[in-house]
Amino acid sequence: MFVFLAPHNRYFKGPELLVDLQDYDYSLDMWSLGCMFAGMIFRKEPFFYGHDNQDQLVKIARVLGTDELNAYLNKYQLELEPQLEALVGRHSRKPWSKFMNADNQHLVSPEAIDFLDKLLRYDHQDRLTAKEAMAKVEVDKLTRNRQPEPVGTNGSCFSDKLEPELVPSIPGQNRNRNPPKPEPVKNGLEQSKLRTGTGN
Repeated sequence: MFVFLAPHNRYFKGPELLVDLQDYDYSLDMWSLGCMFAGMIFRKEPFFYGHDNQDQLVKIARVLGTDELNAYLNKYQLELEPQLEALVGRHSRKPWSKFMNADNQHLVSPEAIDFLDKLLRYDHQDRLTAKEAMAKVEVDKLTRNRQPEPVGTNGSCFSDKLEPELVPSIPGQNRNRNPPKPEPVKNGLEQSKLRTGTGN
């Protein structure tokens, strides 16, 4: 089983690792995907920015709510240490719209929010599987309808020379590529030659 050891991987740790649930599986990767997806559409990376494992759970609880956390703990008969329970406190679940602003609203769609909501679940059994996630995302949009934004306009690291085909799409988002450039118009003499079939 893969174990998160590097400090920077803490930001993508699923709740099951933070509450010491011993029985976990590949659904842990779907949580990590949700963290990366949230950071991408809300332009907040890392999305859950904890300073240590305990603080990481606190940051998650402030978004997903403590009622949901307690229901998750009760389901798997888990208890937080008193110190951690005090740190977590009590928080209501935040709607995803709270993270939208003028800088990221063009990246957020109802489909993107629905996709994110089905990934960032406390209970690993409630998350989308990889197969379900692939079925939910329109795969053909990975290779079309994308335009990169130039460096510096919004802090993006992508160059304006990046091929649009290499930039994945966000569920529900549709951007049209630049239309093809028209063929240069030939002058009247050349057009006349083409019509009559004459050469020089």
